[in-house]
Amino acid sequence: MCITVFMWEAHPLYPFLFFFNRDSITAEPLGWWEGGEILGVRDGQAGGTWLASSKDGR
Repeated sequence: MCITVFMWEAHPLYPFLFFFNRDSITAEPLGWWEGGEILGVRDGQAGGTWLASSKDGR
């Protein structure tokens, strides 16, 4: 099951808030990928992700 929350201009310091919960992949670790540029859960088989962030905000 997935839960997604988008909040647009709901907070004075953060113009866009995004909350996402995906409980189908609970065994995959969250952390910085090799090289330390991407933070997110990495699929152990396919090598990709469904949601991640970089240090420069992308």
